[in-house]
Amino acid sequence: YYTHYWHKIQGDLIVSQDVANSMFDFAINAGEVTSISLAQAVVGTKPDGQIGPKTLEAINRFDGGQFLTA
Repeated sequence: YYTHYWHKIQGDLIVSQDVANSMFDFAINAGEVTSISLAQAVVGTKPDGQIGPKTLEAINRFDGGQFLTA
């Protein structure tokens, strides 16, 4: 699970553990590309299904509570 899901969503670099857990859970159930794309849509970055520096920064700046209810 670490290699196929947690590592691909860069869970260790996401500041909010709740957000990281939510993305991880969704990646397991829907695939990491879908999980990342939806997270990108929520935080306002280009939904390309890959976590780069801009997406990671946006996820970490975004309010965790609001992310979880989006």
